[in-house]
Amino acid sequence: MQLSLDRDLSPGEQTLPLLPGSSAAVDSDANLDALQLFEVLWRTAHFQCQDPRDKWYASLFLLPSPIPAPVRPDYNRSLADVYSHLAWYLIANNISGALQLAQGMNADSTMPSWVVDWRSLPRDVQLAKRSEQVKWFAGFPDGHRRVYARRSEKLLVLRGLLVDTVKCCWGSRNTGMRFVTQQGLHGQAIGGVDAGDLVCIFLGSRAPFLMKPQRENRSQLMGECVVDGVMHGEAVTDLDWASVEEEKPVSPLQDFSIV
Repeated sequence: MQLSLDRDLSPGEQTLPLLPGSSAAVDSDANLDALQLFEVLWRTAHFQCQDPRDKWYASLFLLPSPIPAPVRPDYNRSLADVYSHLAWYLIANNISGALQLAQGMNADSTMPSWVVDWRSLPRDVQLAKRSEQVKWFAGFPDGHRRVYARRSEKLLVLRGLLVDTVKCCWGSRNTGMRFVTQQGLHGQAIGGVDAGDLVCIFLGSRAPFLMKPQRENRSQLMGECVVDGVMHGEAVTDLDWASVEEEKPVSPLQDFSIV
């Protein structure tokens, strides 16, 4: 089965509008196409290597130079650090597909939940495949497909809005889990979901995401989901898009801190 990821950005939508206080991973002297980088990573992810950092480093031979400093080979970095820098570089270049592949609480516990673990990509890609077939755009209307984010070490902050909270759920990880929110919205998730999980839409994303609340107003990314009534931009249509880059989010927008 072929995975369908968000890689149909227009030429004018390649640069991320960073939130105030952001630490960008983009090297202005480098011209590496993040979309091409993401495509190469996906197509070579099933290749085996002794050092998992080479899932990325070995792919460099397939890409044009120069390579931006934050993602250049450095074997003094830990695996978690290498993958975290790589994930942020993709997100900071508006590649929301990187969030699609993040495995949340199923991932290596040394990595943040928003980081893609290239050693073990998710096998079940039904939602991603369906996303292309029906052309979902939950987090953006026409002309506004941009991700708004900032990063501080292991913390990723994404701007978006809270749809609702999961009230009850049923099913299994093998067959897919379904849930109902407190406001009666019906949804489906590929990964795990529990009562109390948050249903959020990040600006620039095709589908909503489930997040598990943690301490200090932080959350863990659980993965994508489908929710009736919000998959075609209904929740963001009336946003004041002129204010989305304000230092403090304007209601109903929030900044979600993801660990």
